[in-house]
Amino acid sequence: MRTLDFLKAQAQLAKAMRDVCESNKPLTINGMGKDEVVMMPLSLYKQLDTSSKSGNKASTTPGLTPSPTPSVTPSPAIKSK
Repeated sequence: MRTLDFLKAQAQLAKAMRDVCESNKPLTINGMGKDEVVMMPLSLYKQLDTSSKSGNKASTTPGLTPSPTPSVTPSPAIKSK
């Protein structure tokens, strides 16, 4: 999967979005050396959403492989009140 640093993604958001839609492949955006976010075309997301509701596995979606559900850890930059 292609990877883009957060600062480059921020500076080139329109280009990154265009590239993702044209290639129909997801893009990982990382911050501080760790994968943080996946940007994918809406059509691909809808396929995943439909397959999860029907009980199908994400591995049936071209270009994606299933991975364990990640644990969610709040970013140190975001403080809850």
